[in-house]
Amino acid sequence: STRKFAIDLGSTKVVLCCAREDEPNNVTVVPNEMSGNTNPMVVCVGEKKREIGEAALPKRLTTPPTTITHLPTLLAATPNAIASRISALSHLSPPFHAHNASTDSFDEYSVSLPLGPEDDSGTFFSMDQILAMVLTKLASDADAFEKDSSTTVSENSGSIVRNLTVVVPEGFEDAQRKSVVDAALICNRWNVQVVSASQALVTAFAAKNPQFVGTVGFVDLGSHQLTVTVATFGPIPEASPAVEGAPAPAPPATVTRVQSIVSRSNGVVGSVAVDYALYGYCMNQIASKHSDVTIKLASRQGQRLLAACEKAKTVLSSGVPEAKIEVENLINDSDVAFPLSRTTFDEITGTFSADLELFLRTFHSEVKLSDCSVVEVVGGGSRMPVVGETVKRVAGENASVRYTLDSACAIAIGGTLLSFLPEPLPACLAPLIPNGSVGRRLEKDIAEKRELEWKLVQRDNAIALREAKHNQLESMILEYRRPCAPKFANLLDKEAIRPIVDKADQWLIESSDDATVEDFDRTIQNLSDGLRVACPEYFEAVAAAKQELEKELELAAANAEREPKEDHDFRKLKKADRMNLVKKNKEEGTDMFKAGNVELAVMRYLNALQHTEKFFDLSEQDKDEVEAIKLSLNSNLAMCYVKLEQWNKVISKCGDILSRDPSNSKALYRVSLAHFSTGDIDKALETVKLAVEKEPNDSAVKSLFAKITDAKRREEQKAKAVYKKMFE
Repeated sequence: STRKFAIDLGSTKVVLCCAREDEPNNVTVVPNEMSGNTNPMVVCVGEKKREIGEAALPKRLTTPPTTITHLPTLLAATPNAIASRISALSHLSPPFHAHNASTDSFDEYSVSLPLGPEDDSGTFFSMDQILAMVLTKLASDADAFEKDSSTTVSENSGSIVRNLTVVVPEGFEDAQRKSVVDAALICNRWNVQVVSASQALVTAFAAKNPQFVGTVGFVDLGSHQLTVTVATFGPIPEASPAVEGAPAPAPPATVTRVQSIVSRSNGVVGSVAVDYALYGYCMNQIASKHSDVTIKLASRQGQRLLAACEKAKTVLSSGVPEAKIEVENLINDSDVAFPLSRTTFDEITGTFSADLELFLRTFHSEVKLSDCSVVEVVGGGSRMPVVGETVKRVAGENASVRYTLDSACAIAIGGTLLSFLPEPLPACLAPLIPNGSVGRRLEKDIAEKRELEWKLVQRDNAIALREAKHNQLESMILEYRRPCAPKFANLLDKEAIRPIVDKADQWLIESSDDATVEDFDRTIQNLSDGLRVACPEYFEAVAAAKQELEKELELAAANAEREPKEDHDFRKLKKADRMNLVKKNKEEGTDMFKAGNVELAVMRYLNALQHTEKFFDLSEQDKDEVEAIKLSLNSNLAMCYVKLEQWNKVISKCGDILSRDPSNSKALYRVSLAHFSTGDIDKALETVKLAVEKEPNDSAVKSLFAKITDAKRREEQKAKAVYKKMFE
């Protein structure tokens, strides 16, 4: 059965979801290459390669001039609007240019980015072209999810065109929506329809609460926009009689129950205002001690400080009484740290709180939030305590303020559900731009931009393949300097393999810069053949162990198939009943892990995590309990992924843990091990240092620290050799 996809096109993150046509209510979040549920809205286009999403996120700090962030805000910007939009995003540093293309009938702003050393003046890209890059990357994620191809777009997967519902911010103008259509046409991987965030939220709520009748308010606080919506739900209509041979009709709960939607948005009140307020607080603190120091927000130092402010906001939003804004080597190679209490945080964010309350009261004067049976609070900034407190103050103390919808994924889930609703739809749920529509651009201009995008895709693939070969060779050299199967290390003749490994290492240092993929393949094959001839007993033992492991995994998979599948249920269970399901799955996972069934343990822990997202109407004490068990489950999953050597998932899970508990020593150790195992020595060294600070006497931490510092030393020696070679 084919799938339909939907994305929540946020200012800072994109979420991709899908569902099969034979199971339209079973919506799944499509993970990115790091196994995360969200893709950062970041695109970096450099001379050698372009990076999108997670891969581009560090570039926001290291190469801001070639990095585009907050893309939806810049779509279809008119000459009158662009100045205010860029001013609101004052950290944007790429050079934006007014540009009137001869094939277009409208003015637009473009950004000049380099495509190679010979591209001195840079190549102009419009904002819909940049969005097309994001859509190409999401198509690649969909390819990987459906196992049609690898995570890179290839000749096989590049021809697959899927249906996509794009959920855009409520405040999008018609020109911005049409720019989304143009981006999809340039990408050439998606057939799109465009709907609004309020339509998707209402649909998600209707699916989760099929029996609900009444009026619901939604307060959606995103990074750069606040949207308030009120929707009215009628009773469930009688189902149409089944027609023999026809597909089962869609559940009526989400079709004609929605009677009206009223929505208003504000593009100034967003959670990013809190980040900027914290940044201003830090700059005042710096100015009081270093009057001669100026840190521009668009600089690397400014971006690092802003990232630390975002992190502190997340920590304080989780309910802890205090946090620290910490940045290493910020001023004159010195670290800075600003303690931040809850009281100080509330004072700093006073202007944001006032703007939030003003907009809510303005909406309340038009449509009474106090008349709503329920007010759902969602969005990336919704967890800040001030948001719930302000909603309660405006809607009234008797208002039922809830957080039952997934803050990160609810809109994308609703967009997916909306794509399956049969026509005719209620007018309030009809797409803003239906499938098959055209955008603003002329066909000739679309064709030119599509050709450039395809050339960039081919360049990306060639670079990715070459990098993969480089990493494969480097990994082999590292592994045989320290045996990859320690229990068989005694079968390796170290004296015999040393010259073989040294020869490959020397080639990597001296000849790899200009080497082709075929050169790498040849060197890898020579290294492998030489090692096998030198140590046949070692490779025979490793092969036998691998075969035994494959048998165990096949048995585990067979057992998993016999396991009962849990429903994608939306039951409103009591807190105690839902917690019993969480604990039951967690305990079963632990038993399976102890018995050596790691993959089955992962399934149980993931089931437990799914149940933790289904609590509702929790007290503050209950929320703390749920957060604690989620932390424990993520820790257990990270432990499992270490056993399975699924390093990207280790990094993802440890990232979730450290965002809530930055000093968690186990997570620091595991994420350092994962970075080390994937060849990212710098990140491994950075995190293992933190682990050593927390657990200086832990033997595992000390051992890992020694291995990483040794690898770093070797890496620096190689760099010196390359540098020396340049001047010979």
